[in-house]
Amino acid sequence: MMSRLCLMLIFQGSLQLQCDRNEVNGIIGGVLVVICQYQTSRYLFSKKYWCLGESRSTCEILMDTDGYVRAELNNRFKIQDAKRRGLFIQMADLQISDTGVYWVGIDEIYSDIMYRINIRVTEVAVSEPRVWSLSPPEMSCWGKPLTVRCTSERGTQIKYGWFRTTGSQPVSMAGSSDLQLHCGILTEDGRYFCTAGNSLGNQNSQDVTVQLLRPAEADCIYILGIRGDNLYDCSERLRTTTAAPFQPTDTTDGDKSSLTTYGLNVTR
Repeated sequence: MMSRLCLMLIFQGSLQLQCDRNEVNGIIGGVLVVICQYQTSRYLFSKKYWCLGESRSTCEILMDTDGYVRAELNNRFKIQDAKRRGLFIQMADLQISDTGVYWVGIDEIYSDIMYRINIRVTEVAVSEPRVWSLSPPEMSCWGKPLTVRCTSERGTQIKYGWFRTTGSQPVSMAGSSDLQLHCGILTEDGRYFCTAGNSLGNQNSQDVTVQLLRPAEADCIYILGIRGDNLYDCSERLRTTTAAPFQPTDTTDGDKSSLTTYGLNVTR
């Protein structure tokens, strides 16, 4: 008899409060919106709330339509009762810790009307990063510093790192999305790559090559090579200098190896 009564109450509640979905997937840093409809003839002026917890009887109220919002969620969570247009719940800047069981509730004297929603927040795998020079690469012919940037179009909580390919294992060059190239660090030809990663895995960029034509502390000549960019040869600069062009060393790929730097497990 008791179980039948519980089923009747649940069925009655489902008629009085319905939401657009009971399973919601979000991504870190993203936004999700839940839209609910309720029986306005009975609950138009009742308080509505958003509650977190496995049990409807012990869940913790995070916010309500009377203006309460838990302090640390004030800038991320919103609830709006648009009356006959529906009840809107928004969660922004999603975090893994937001994963859980939530309830939409309507204040009722004897037993609140509640609707259960499961929310799961996950990361997005990183796409292969793209690399490009922030300045015209030809500036390298005149010894000017260049910045090569690396970005992934997809992915959440991405960490970037730059590495130089050597004969044994990659050597870390930078723990950010930018590789700074200037005469002071260039002593020979080099091959570089960027790694972008998160907890789901890493992706390496295409190789970036540096051909050093003339080493110098402040007035070197080098050529930056990025696949897909226009080729150049610094011939104009070489004609204006009396210094003999530097003969580049042969740079070959080393054996596959791996290391962990800046939180990235790098494999080549």
